[in-house]
Amino acid sequence: MSVPGLSEILEPAWCEENLTKFALTEGFQLNPHGDNMVRVGVDVSVWICQAQAAAHSQAGENPGLRTIFYRICRLLVNSILPIFVEDGPGRPRVKHGVNVKADKLHWMEHYMEDFAREAGCPIYRAPAEAEAELAQLTAHGLIEAVLTTDFDVFLFGGTCMIKLPNVKADGDNIICYNSTDIQDLASLNCAKLIFIVILSGGDYDQIGLPGCSSKIAYQLAQGGLADSLFEAVNKLTQHELQDFLDDWRKKLANELLYDPHGVMGMKHPALAHNIPSDFPKLDVLRLYTHPLTSWSDYGNSPDTTSWGLHQLNLANLAVLCEKSFSWGSAGIIIPHFCMNVWPAAMMRMLLNPIDTPGSVDSRLTCSSLFRIAREKIGPGGPNSGAIVPGFSVETATLALIHKTVSNLNEDMRRKALQQHRPPQYFWIPYTILKARVPNLTNEYYAHTRKKKSKPSRPQRIYTDSDDGVIMSMAPDTGALSTRANPATAPNSTALGSHIGPLAQDDEQVMSPMPVVSRSHADPPPLAGLSQNPLVVDEGDSAHTHEDNQARHGLKRKRVMLDFIDLT
Repeated sequence: MSVPGLSEILEPAWCEENLTKFALTEGFQLNPHGDNMVRVGVDVSVWICQAQAAAHSQAGENPGLRTIFYRICRLLVNSILPIFVEDGPGRPRVKHGVNVKADKLHWMEHYMEDFAREAGCPIYRAPAEAEAELAQLTAHGLIEAVLTTDFDVFLFGGTCMIKLPNVKADGDNIICYNSTDIQDLASLNCAKLIFIVILSGGDYDQIGLPGCSSKIAYQLAQGGLADSLFEAVNKLTQHELQDFLDDWRKKLANELLYDPHGVMGMKHPALAHNIPSDFPKLDVLRLYTHPLTSWSDYGNSPDTTSWGLHQLNLANLAVLCEKSFSWGSAGIIIPHFCMNVWPAAMMRMLLNPIDTPGSVDSRLTCSSLFRIAREKIGPGGPNSGAIVPGFSVETATLALIHKTVSNLNEDMRRKALQQHRPPQYFWIPYTILKARVPNLTNEYYAHTRKKKSKPSRPQRIYTDSDDGVIMSMAPDTGALSTRANPATAPNSTALGSHIGPLAQDDEQVMSPMPVVSRSHADPPPLAGLSQNPLVVDEGDSAHTHEDNQARHGLKRKRVMLDFIDLT
């Protein structure tokens, strides 16, 4: 819970950003940790509270937990590594005026731990308040930002905060705050923010100085009272601090009575005469100035050795989703994974350097990038705040399906494998695809240039089958017939070296991206299928392979394709 009125005070310091652009710049390009990802901390308790609040308006099994699962996927579809932190046993026993059961975990936390680990995300319990731990993670450079709606992160010394607005209303847009801008544009540092909370009330003492608003507290903070109090509580002994506070309260009363420095523009005698003799409460003050974290009392910082790039365990995630949402038994696990999980797995695969041992393994193929269908600004549709150049990439999904359902029972596997599976079109940022699969982008642009000066070549169509990926061509091409089998395809670091992308009409370039993938024969999307508008580009999925063959009279020819591994 943030201090009432604090968001208005900090309004000059916020800036609007695009989540995908933020991840590309701070993670993939700057590469602060050597894994091409930006680390963003998440307070688990905040997500649980938000999910519970939204659950009443949603249908289905465990809607709150489902919301959390979608949120995890939304972060993973970018070059973001979420660091999840739970509240620990040392948190204050009273917060927001309510007794806290610090020794018990919320039931959702157990499920969230499982989802986070199978998605390759670190999760651990803080010694006390998760928001204080996250703030110190930013202060020590272990993460770049905290994803939250609570400004308390700056009271604990945090350096950067991201507010993730409503996906449906705001798309890919986010609101960012950082301590430097707050200092420069709102004239507030950590000491002044703590001063405002102590006077106007906060999480640990909702009253503060009786009758003092956040506006008055902010005005008083512009004088010297805030910095002197912060310095005293950090440097003086208990006895020295009591003497200091006697004098400090007199100075506070003088400011309220006479406004000698003109910081308020008016006098507040009623407040001056009602300052309690024990104000401020030292135990409350120290909860802000000396929060219990991993660094307290010369403690050890969190173990970050496992914080890095890990691939998603699709099979185990499917089991968790069946256990939590019954997607497997209902026969709807594939559309849910297609919209939410597979794009995240695709991003993790692309972030893994091609020359890393095991990053390309033809023996265990989970995806094949067919071709670039077209350039497209993304992610999402025209109302999602899309500003990032990228590509709509046709992708095989049969191997993904097999991997996803491999740990489910036979009946669930049969339901999944019997479903219609047209090729999917995933949106991938230009910067990442160009760096990781340069042959694919080079061939696309080379073919586009040739199209302007020469007659177009016969169209190639790709089919995903149990025997591998098959390419169909016009009958007069004379191409050699070869079948690509995931078990025998050669290991290659040059994806797409045999793939000639289809040229698109000029007016199609950078066109908006639809949200739901289906062919004309497919049923409408399932209600509540996804809260993630970022991932699947389906504007190119209008016709099935059989439709294309019927229209163009194409004769099947097969060509060996390269594969890239997701595991």
